[in-house]
Amino acid sequence: MSSSTREQSASPNALKSLSLCFVSHFPAYRKNQVELLALLVLALIGSKDVCHAALAERCPGNAQTASIIRQIERFFHQHPLCPLDVARLVLALLPDGKRREFSLDRTFLGRTDCRL
Repeated sequence: MSSSTREQSASPNALKSLSLCFVSHFPAYRKNQVELLALLVLALIGSKDVCHAALAERCPGNAQTASIIRQIERFFHQHPLCPLDVARLVLALLPDGKRREFSLDRTFLGRTDCRL
């Protein structure tokens, strides 16, 4: 994927809005870490794939895909996401007052405590 395609993959407004939202949910993260997480979420939505290579292809800039993959690996190695923090963030982003039904991926059922 060329760098011009990468630049179009994430809207600057969406990136800024998501980054602002993440700041309050991940207060220990520095600004660049929050921005990378927001960029990865937007790349995940766009690629519909969790493979680091697929996410790297959707990240803007001129860096080689291998370099972006390494950056993603370092980020998650240094800042593992706690499922509880992610669940709280998702629930905070949902509109209030509506009945919700959730579906669990049973892949890890029984190995992780999913209480909120």
